[in-house]
Amino acid sequence: MPAGIWPRSLLVILVVLTQVAWSQTPATWSGTIDSTPTWITVIPRGHVIDPSAIAQDPWWEWGNTDTDAYLFAFNEPGSVHMILEFEQRSNGLPQALVYTSDWGESLVEYELSGSDLTVVSNNGHPNITVRAQEGGWVVDGQTNYRLQMWEDGFVENIRTHADPSERIPDGRPELVHNIGVDANGEPKWETSNRIFDPHPTWAGVRLGAVLRADDAPSFQIVSPLLPQFPHLQISGTSPNWFFVNPRPIYFDLSRMKLRINSFVGFQTGGTYVINSDNVPPFVSFESPFAFYNFDPSTRQAHMIVRAESYPAESFIGPLPNNFTRTAFRYSWKTNSELRWRYTFHVAGPHPYDEDITIGDITFKNISMDNLPAWIADKTWPLITFVEATEGYTGSEGIYFYNANDPAHLPWLSGASNTPTAWLEAPFLIPTAHLSDIPGEGLPPAFRGEYQAANFVTPELYFSPIDNRLHLRHASGGVWHLPGHTIVRYHNLGGGEHIQRFSE
Repeated sequence: MPAGIWPRSLLVILVVLTQVAWSQTPATWSGTIDSTPTWITVIPRGHVIDPSAIAQDPWWEWGNTDTDAYLFAFNEPGSVHMILEFEQRSNGLPQALVYTSDWGESLVEYELSGSDLTVVSNNGHPNITVRAQEGGWVVDGQTNYRLQMWEDGFVENIRTHADPSERIPDGRPELVHNIGVDANGEPKWETSNRIFDPHPTWAGVRLGAVLRADDAPSFQIVSPLLPQFPHLQISGTSPNWFFVNPRPIYFDLSRMKLRINSFVGFQTGGTYVINSDNVPPFVSFESPFAFYNFDPSTRQAHMIVRAESYPAESFIGPLPNNFTRTAFRYSWKTNSELRWRYTFHVAGPHPYDEDITIGDITFKNISMDNLPAWIADKTWPLITFVEATEGYTGSEGIYFYNANDPAHLPWLSGASNTPTAWLEAPFLIPTAHLSDIPGEGLPPAFRGEYQAANFVTPELYFSPIDNRLHLRHASGGVWHLPGHTIVRYHNLGGGEHIQRFSE
């Protein structure tokens, strides 16, 4: 055969063999993410990684998010803490699988031969499965949030004391997330339902929901790590929620741990949150937790209303449980966007009386629009009012000297004729740092007043004596001044106003 002349059939075979060889050769990028040495291996399946692309293109353009897999190693080249694998479902829509060992704290065991990947850890069961409900991960250049996501293995945001073995994925997911979008295609709502519950009598979130109000500030989210699958973030520092949302699938390099964040957001103005130990139609625990915003140019919450609610006969929650136990922390800011100034705490036996629908679930509650007036219009047997005279930073309002404390339940249920003793003499805790007893204490520069004599509505009045707001019908109160000086308030006649101040 003359030199340089090859039969056409041999040339075709050579090209095919070359393509097969390329397709069976993963490519690895190395660099740093937030100062953490990182190696990302792209495993192509069903296509070729062009060597010229490896030399000049970013790693996320070497593969695809339809069929390929990605290994993420941190600190050492072989220390794979997470594997991300993509598949096409039978309906042609994509599916993403996220594998870890102990949610990222241990190394993932796997076998790799060319482009053939087998995950060994957890018997090959993923921690997270994400499915697009329509379209791809990105549609017309915009992130697609029409998704379902499953979690397999207990994670830390479920309030249980599960055996460590229950953190291991077993192919039977415990939670399913459904995400819905607004007219702009951005996350409008998210629900999280417990679909497998090995401990039905334990405390733990069985229903979660987040809803963005129609007038909420604009949705903001950090840039994605992998543009073709924008729901993943790897970082050593969580972004500030009040400026921008993190991505929902979040690998935390500071702890080497996989976390799940809300698609919609949390603790930003204009969000309505349900975290319930009970399943619908009756919800409990932190249901609702509403964050109100009065200036859409910022994402800060300017008022919050947080419930601690348990329906009558609920087997979860503090005893006694022979009556509906509903309490609220109602905090607001005044002259500082970053510091809470006032709060009402109210407690009483009022059940929820609205049917609320978020996405695919309906439950009894009070809507975000109606909640503040619903609380203000009700009469409550126990009310506390707190002023942080110098303001109080934090994301969830003022916790101190509150009516939500389980210590009040014997009196509220009628089992005791005497209100809780610390209402009149709270613990004078030394700082405003949260402790085991924030509800029973007052830090320096905090004033607290209480009403535990009648069913009354939570109302305030301005006193020209000290130029401060006071709780109408207050039974008494305490002002913890810096230096442990105490000013006491007295209602001598049981009327609407404080009549006496003493040190």
